[in-house]
Amino acid sequence: MVAAYEVIERGARRTIPVADVATQGERAAHLHALITAPRAPLPLGERMLRFDQPLVAAILNVTPDSFSDGGKHVATPPAAAAAGDRHG
Repeated sequence: MVAAYEVIERGARRTIPVADVATQGERAAHLHALITAPRAPLPLGERMLRFDQPLVAAILNVTPDSFSDGGKHVATPPAAAAAGDRHG
């Protein structure tokens, strides 16, 4: 697999391998610099989100129609607990 950017402009899509960014002109080089620039830490209450290390985020959809458990868990709290058990 080759690392690449997907470029979407006015409805057109194309993929540019990262190794080829330098051949795509000044705008591509500028965008590449913006994407790869170090990010400042973001204060979040008492915590600090650092973007120089991997971060993990998750969204748990607990709407009744979001589960495929064959109808075993109809009520939202048990369904959410079961989903948490299945997905860690």
